[in-house]
Amino acid sequence: MAHRLSIRFQHWIAAFASLLVVAMTIAFLLTVFGQFRTVAEDSAQGRFSLVAEKASEALQARLQEHARRAGTLAAGHPRWFRQDGRLNTEDMVPVLLAALRT
Repeated sequence: MAHRLSIRFQHWIAAFASLLVVAMTIAFLLTVFGQFRTVAEDSAQGRFSLVAEKASEALQARLQEHARRAGTLAAGHPRWFRQDGRLNTEDMVPVLLAALRT
């Protein structure tokens, strides 16, 4: 007599397997997106710090250049800056603005 092998479908096993697959997929996606966010933030922070550093260096160079020009103008024409012991604002301001524009 041959015995027939009978396999019955178990709903709880299918539900548990599906739930396990969904849980593992969610864990995988959370890990991938978390790593992506971390890498993106590090990259953005590095880029922004590089841009800020370059802008700071350019600003510092321009300020030094303008300070040198103002010092040269002050040394060359003292009456533009001082007259009768007071600041000569009528002559000083246009000269400084012209120096800043160049």
